[in-house]
Amino acid sequence: MRLFLDRIIKYIRSRSQGFIILVGFVFILLIGIIDYVTKDLDAINFFYLLPLFFVTWYAGSKAGAATAVLAILTSIISNHIGTQVPINWVYQIGKAGIELVGFIGFIVLISSLKGNGQKLDRTLSLLDATLD
Repeated sequence: MRLFLDRIIKYIRSRSQGFIILVGFVFILLIGIIDYVTKDLDAINFFYLLPLFFVTWYAGSKAGAATAVLAILTSIISNHIGTQVPINWVYQIGKAGIELVGFIGFIVLISSLKGNGQKLDRTLSLLDATLD
């Protein structure tokens, strides 16, 4: 199992940043379709974090921020397509702002985690080299 995961990670790392962003956007759109089908389930918004994590980890925080904006727009659109109820734009903008703050916080957390992991790898490599 470990070998299989290592091969997947190696494949992902060999792809371009644009490819990673494209895959993240496709996942966002798929989650948006599920969000549309399940109507009014705010719990589905949690699943927007999965492609956000993927893009932030492999393509960087700027790409993660773009993915966060797409996730919020997709969520708003999927919740209002086909409804006859007028959209309360003040509520939607407020909700989107709160979600954006949460998503940006998540991006900062993931970026910091990755950066600290890389520092730990370098430190352990130096320690290993000095012990040999």
